[in-house]
Amino acid sequence: MYRVIVALSMWGVLAATAQAGEIPDVVLRQADAFAQTHPDMEPLPPGKTFREEYARHFLNGFLHQSNDDASKSAMVRDAFEHGLLYWVDHPAERGVILTGFGFVAIDEDGIWWRNFEHSAFTPSNAEGEHWSMRTLDGSVWREEDMGLNTRSGQDRVHIKGYLSPKGHYGHLGGYQREVLVTAGVPLDAARPPSSKK
Repeated sequence: MYRVIVALSMWGVLAATAQAGEIPDVVLRQADAFAQTHPDMEPLPPGKTFREEYARHFLNGFLHQSNDDASKSAMVRDAFEHGLLYWVDHPAERGVILTGFGFVAIDEDGIWWRNFEHSAFTPSNAEGEHWSMRTLDGSVWREEDMGLNTRSGQDRVHIKGYLSPKGHYGHLGGYQREVLVTAGVPLDAARPPSSKK
């Protein structure tokens, strides 16, 4: 009886903490399903709701980010694995999931800066902003595909992708936003061929 009361109380708390637009509905449904079947869950970080924590680990899986702490929590494992599977099983819904998490689709010109442990983008139309930059699935392009010859430096590029909500991104969390690139081309692609005399 005690477990039923705890589970019902937790269900009420979970339902009350949802806020539209922060977490996609499909993720909320998955979190709620997990909560119903796991009434004895681990304590949450201070100030965090179960749905927020589940969604965070789902997004890590969806974006193929490291899940080093997966063995510590059944919830983390479940959320991360469902994120990975959703990426694979629903490619047409990737943009819907990202916008549901507050990402914004972008189509921008700017400068791609890169050096050891840094990859950043400075958009042409946003003064003073610098975004951590990476490809959405880790394999959208290689520098060679974009006509870029060096691993360090800067190049003018045109990118399409998704801009994150504000947070801590990139090397040591040094950027307020991250852009997940789905396509990119160099703006200086029309380079004259070298001539030999």
